[in-house]
Amino acid sequence: RQITLQPTSGEPPFTVYDSSGPYTDPQAHIDIERGLPQLRKGWIEARGDVECINGRAVCPEDDGLASAQARV
Repeated sequence: RQITLQPTSGEPPFTVYDSSGPYTDPQAHIDIERGLPQLRKGWIEARGDVECINGRAVCPEDDGLASAQARV
């Protein structure tokens, strides 16, 4: 991504690595319900050294709660 400086600075634009992914790309169409495309999934599975598993359900403890009931 290029960053343009103030015209009065006399400095040319410079290129930086943009780690924000597609979220700052004005051409990107983002659906937060679907998530990002799984661009690497095919070649990772083709290596044959991984297996897919289902993730576990989210628990109240994940949010720092000591039990399933929130304390008021």
